[in-house]
Amino acid sequence: GPVEHWMWTTAGLGPCAFAGHATCVDVTVVMAVEMSRQPFKSFKFDGIFGLSLDALAISPEFSFFNRVAGASTPGGRGRAPPALQFGVFLAGADSSEDLGSEIALGGYNGKRTLTPLQWAPVAAQQMGYWQVHIKAVRIGNRTLDICKDGSCRGIVDTGTSHLGVPGNRLGEFSSALVADATEGQDCRTAYAPDLEIVLEGFTLSLSPKNYMRPLPVQKGMVLGRGVGQNVGSERAGARDAAAAAGAGAAHACAAKIMPVNLGAALGPNVFILGEPLLHRYYTVYDWQEKRIGFGLSAIPQNREALALLGQEQQHEDEDAEEIYSFMQVTLTVLVRPRPGRGSMDCGGSSSDRAALDAPTHLEL
Repeated sequence: GPVEHWMWTTAGLGPCAFAGHATCVDVTVVMAVEMSRQPFKSFKFDGIFGLSLDALAISPEFSFFNRVAGASTPGGRGRAPPALQFGVFLAGADSSEDLGSEIALGGYNGKRTLTPLQWAPVAAQQMGYWQVHIKAVRIGNRTLDICKDGSCRGIVDTGTSHLGVPGNRLGEFSSALVADATEGQDCRTAYAPDLEIVLEGFTLSLSPKNYMRPLPVQKGMVLGRGVGQNVGSERAGARDAAAAAGAGAAHACAAKIMPVNLGAALGPNVFILGEPLLHRYYTVYDWQEKRIGFGLSAIPQNREALALLGQEQQHEDEDAEEIYSFMQVTLTVLVRPRPGRGSMDCGGSSSDRAALDAPTHLEL
């Protein structure tokens, strides 16, 4: 393997630990002391902080939240223990310089979301992945048949730069999420359909601004490698996308998608919800309740979209005309006594009965 040697250690984590006092929580981590040049030479990060569910940990001692949950020390003087949650904010390319990506531990940062969180339960918890059940996938106004048997799941992965789609359906997605382009065009403004991922109770939507590569590519170019995929499937998807973009254009706007072929263990219809979705949505991972929360991320693109939506709604309200409809109704009421009963039963005379037989007109 690429990691030649490794060791483990236990460190203190918490505000009182950094202040030089007693350790708040003991966290066991793995340290690599010698690594191969490839692929680690090209990586900018110093390590991997694993926050998956227990099934993917080496042992319970190496699960961060398992150690936090088992710690007897409260969160601090006068404070409750931290929530067994973490929130992830990925700053997009259009974010300002002072708005960097962020991970919040022991809860989440409500300032990073523009809308209330909507929660989806973790699917197949025994696998250890933060994944959700996908009920349907729509491209434009068309619902694909891939999820009709209930087998679709989406793994939410902050370490994947693309959207992963089942390898055997790569061509279908590539052909549907493509647009003609000119050289140097900003493909995030291209005219292409929205991509919608339907979860339990709500829908995640991505526009070309979210899923398109910024710059167009030449027709037939093969881009990247997928997860567990072969070169043949990638080339087939590129050919399908090139054909769908039209014969007259030399360049095409292509989506940031890649094929996923992870085998029968995870299932045939596994999606990877990577950076294109995580730039648009702030996500919260609830280790205790085993659920994932999604809310529109507080990035300039989303703020502008919500402001525009509010303006459109305001214009619609201003342009709406109040329509009043008047109608005159004549109602005839004929009151008769019950058959077989005399006038005395009604407590009146025969003249009273004649009055009752006369119809009465009411205008409404």
